[in-house]
Amino acid sequence: MKKVLALLTALALMLCLAVSASASVPSKPSEFAYAYDYDGSVLSDSSKSVIENYGSALEDATGIQAIAVVVDFLDGQDPADYATDLINTWGIGQSGEDNGVVVLLARGDRQIQIGTGKGVDRVMSGSKCGELIDDNISYFADNNFDEGMVSLYKDVCQYLARAKGKTLSLASSQSGSSSS
Repeated sequence: MKKVLALLTALALMLCLAVSASASVPSKPSEFAYAYDYDGSVLSDSSKSVIENYGSALEDATGIQAIAVVVDFLDGQDPADYATDLINTWGIGQSGEDNGVVVLLARGDRQIQIGTGKGVDRVMSGSKCGELIDDNISYFADNNFDEGMVSLYKDVCQYLARAKGKTLSLASSQSGSSSS
């Protein structure tokens, strides 16, 4: 009996250590933004402004809420799970619609992920997410993370708007072309 109890205790301890070793999503910010740079060295103010413009235009046109999130490391956590945790924990998207999207970069891990809520995954399949990432991978391969995040985010917003039969109403100074 003591051996079984010792084994169960050891297993419980290992499980606790494994769970605590994974990266947890940051607490929900007190103020909503379309861009969050938890790494602190990737997104310039100008890039955040472009992301804000595209995110706002997408939400106005379709109701879909998309955010860009940059973290340093995921500590072994699967990027898809991390993105889904952000959507669920932060409540990204309209209540009851589950139409949130996260464009995630874990810079230190060199991981890029587009996470979608269930209300968007029919419009934006996993293969489409992969295609959009592939279209922008050269930015990330060249360590041009700022420009890569902006380009990928713009492509995501433009694709979602087109898929919903909408166009994005952007401020003229930030409408720039995109590689979709």
